[in-house]
Amino acid sequence: MNDGDQIQSVPDWTGFAAMDYKKPVSYFGGSHIVAGLFATYMGERYAYGSGGETAKTDGFARFDARTGLETENWSLTLHIKNLGDSDDRTYNTTGSLAIEPYDAYMQPRTTELLFKYAF
Repeated sequence: MNDGDQIQSVPDWTGFAAMDYKKPVSYFGGSHIVAGLFATYMGERYAYGSGGETAKTDGFARFDARTGLETENWSLTLHIKNLGDSDDRTYNTTGSLAIEPYDAYMQPRTTELLFKYAF
């Protein structure tokens, strides 16, 4: 790493935006329909090897969404992570004396159904 180089594995900038929606409904006493969209961005990052080699990880964006029904005591929510099923590389390294180079990729689209109950 040389003077003026970007710090290893630290992007120049990142960002997060969220939009939540909540609307009362009369299905159950005091219930609400909830929905949300979430966007995350991570800028490009660099890894520097012991032999002077450099690996660059491009920036990537990820979008998540959720929708569900909430009451005072319980909630049922469907959450979809990586809505666009992006397969962007999230990290890569250069070789060194002890470690072979490798890449890490974004987890494929994942759907979860979450039930919570407070008693």
